[in-house]
Amino acid sequence: MVKFLIKTYMCKKIHSFISQKLSCKVCKPGTYSIIDPGIASECKPCPFDKAKCLGGNKIAIKPGYWRRDEFSDQILECPDGSEICL
Repeated sequence: MVKFLIKTYMCKKIHSFISQKLSCKVCKPGTYSIIDPGIASECKPCPFDKAKCLGGNKIAIKPGYWRRDEFSDQILECPDGSEICL
């Protein structure tokens, strides 16, 4: 009989999963993670021209840009100037 020990790791969306260490880490300022760590395991670099990333899943959009919601990292330029995106 062969026995297996299986451990699962559930990271929060503010974390990335480090497979080599079998642990989770919080994304540092200048990076972010809004995707389920089971799908994407690395912190992404911040698009500094469009936003300021405060770490974890916190993305502060710069004036003149917008995104659909807090679960999207597609940052678009506001049409017809920044006033329309207020």
